[in-house]
Amino acid sequence: MEKRNRRGFAHYATLGLLGLGALGLTLLAGFMAAVMAPGALVKMFAVPIGLLGLLGLWVMPMRREAPDSLLNTLLLALAALINLWPAYIVYRFGGLPTVSPTKLAWLALLLLATFSILSCQGPMARLLTRCRAHPVLVSATLFLFAWRVVSSAAGSQPVAQVLSLGAEVVSYYLVFFIALAVLRDERDVFRLLITLVLVAIAQACLASYESVLKHTLFERFITLSGEDPLVLLDMLRQKFRDGNYRAQGTFEHPMVLAEFLAMMVPLAAALFFTRKEVLLRWASLGFIPLAVAMILASRSRSGIAVLVLAVLLVGLLKLLPRQTGGNEHKASLALLTSALLLPVLLTLGYYAMHEVSALIAGRTGNEVSSTLGRIVAMERGVPLVLNSPFFGYGNGMGAVKLGFFDGVRYNIDNYWLGVALDAGLPGLLAYGVVFLGAIFLGLGVYRRRLDRGGTLAGFITISLMMVIGTKTVLSIASGMTLAFILIAAIIVLGEPTEDLRRKQQDEPDSVVK
Repeated sequence: MEKRNRRGFAHYATLGLLGLGALGLTLLAGFMAAVMAPGALVKMFAVPIGLLGLLGLWVMPMRREAPDSLLNTLLLALAALINLWPAYIVYRFGGLPTVSPTKLAWLALLLLATFSILSCQGPMARLLTRCRAHPVLVSATLFLFAWRVVSSAAGSQPVAQVLSLGAEVVSYYLVFFIALAVLRDERDVFRLLITLVLVAIAQACLASYESVLKHTLFERFITLSGEDPLVLLDMLRQKFRDGNYRAQGTFEHPMVLAEFLAMMVPLAAALFFTRKEVLLRWASLGFIPLAVAMILASRSRSGIAVLVLAVLLVGLLKLLPRQTGGNEHKASLALLTSALLLPVLLTLGYYAMHEVSALIAGRTGNEVSSTLGRIVAMERGVPLVLNSPFFGYGNGMGAVKLGFFDGVRYNIDNYWLGVALDAGLPGLLAYGVVFLGAIFLGLGVYRRRLDRGGTLAGFITISLMMVIGTKTVLSIASGMTLAFILIAAIIVLGEPTEDLRRKQQDEPDSVVK
């Protein structure tokens, strides 16, 4: 009884100290509001107030039930908004930070997910179980986060470079662990992918309408500040190539539209093969040719190249042997199908690679110039990486060191080169471990599971390969948030299903023949 009273006193004493700290911060913010702009005040006190809130949640007793349905709804809403709401449409209220539906979705998910993970048993148990089951993948993600901070702290402007990592920390690493805790099972993963494919259908329809009108659909909603005219000028400059209009949908660049649609094509094919709903299956099937047409309308050579690669990868995925559970007839049929399809795929692959090589080299003067610019960037970038191979130059400084300035911003046009310049070879290696580890995990789930969950894991793997391919010619961070969510989805699909658990329980502990 005495120990219990001591614990209760310590618990309430800790809460009281946290409450006094929050009161002190509130009073300090009130005094500083007279001399500071509202936006600067919010940014200054957001971190300490957030830390106090986390400490308060940590000392509170764990609850058994969590708002799992609401958390999944917020995750679906965020996945839809980041790929549908135009990033250039924001709302300004005086000196406060800009507001948009996407930012509000981020805020709601981060607050509720953090509260649920720290105060509820279910999300925390899922997170810890999945982290223990995949130590290499999770450790690589944590190392990548830590190394990005360390390499930026070692840069020429350590404070500014570390603070500039805020968006990456939230949209890459935090969302990855939140998805691990929020997604409950295969059904939640299917809901996520259905939402993404529906968003992709809407995006493709908007891009089709834009291609007919030949102007940005939401240009009259763009709000301008002091720096925005240059950004808008750069957007308009990217809208035409060799006199042809480039569709971009609601994204900030035509190549981002091509990247997103290329990622969604394998997922739409997965829904067609795995779902029973007639309307959803035919909508997914109809989306594929529409996506191909819009990738062509974006005039993005990388989108076309990875789309061709996706078709070949789907064929190779079907050739990959899967466990048949001792069914010799299925094994023989799969072997025969592979033997018949392999020559066809090799022939198509040869001609496809020939066309892709010509496409990458460039068919017009502007395309050839673009390709040569990327080659020159690699020629300059590789020696710079070798000059600082360990820490790099810190976040955002690699592009400055490279020196490609287009009048608006410094460009690299290669995400992986940018990572090597900013975080050195350890950062690039950590990215490789995360993505390649997820790909091998997805292929393992595809081979092990013969049901629709295994098929889904295989097609998600192809989507991750699309991200790796497009980032070789695109430095915009678009698609990376979705990629980390999909990696979490593969981990969820790799968990034993109820049918498998039941089968393992029914089988004897050991069978010797």
